[in-house]
Amino acid sequence: MNVIPSDVKISTYARGKRIEGIMEVSRKVDIALADGAISIGAKVEISDMPGYIPMVTDSGLMSIAELVAKELVNESEIGYDRHTAGSTDMGDVSTIMPVVQPCIGGIIGSLHGKDFTIKMKKQRTFSRQKYLRQSRLSCWQIKGKRPVK
Repeated sequence: MNVIPSDVKISTYARGKRIEGIMEVSRKVDIALADGAISIGAKVEISDMPGYIPMVTDSGLMSIAELVAKELVNESEIGYDRHTAGSTDMGDVSTIMPVVQPCIGGIIGSLHGKDFTIKMKKQRTFSRQKYLRQSRLSCWQIKGKRPVK
C-alpha cells in the first residue's frame, strides 16, 4: 500500500559566503521544486524569505578585538576572517548594526562531530573572561568614557 499525502510542506534554506551565491542556489531549488510538481501534476507554492545572511565584520570592532587578543596571546595564535560553512544569526544582525564575532580556540575535532573535544578548559575559560573584560574596557577607552562597574 502506498500513502500519498494531500499536503506536503518543506522548509529549506541556502547558506553561502555571498548573497549572490545564495540567491542563485535558492533560484535553482525553486525551479527544481516547481518542475518536480509539474512533472507529477501537483501544485506548488513557493515563498522565499531572507535569513542567514553572510556576516560582514565591522573593521572598527575588529581592530578592538585584535588589540585585545594581542594582549592575551601570541600574535601567531591569532587568526583573521576565516569563513566557515557554519551559519548564525550574526550575518542578519550585521545588516542592521556593526558586529564582530571573536572566537577563542581550545577545541580539537570537527564542530558538531563526535570527535569534538575541549582542551585546556581552565586556561581557555580564563582567557574568555579576560578577553570580554578587556574588550569592554577598550571600547570605553576609545569612546573616552569610563566603564561602569
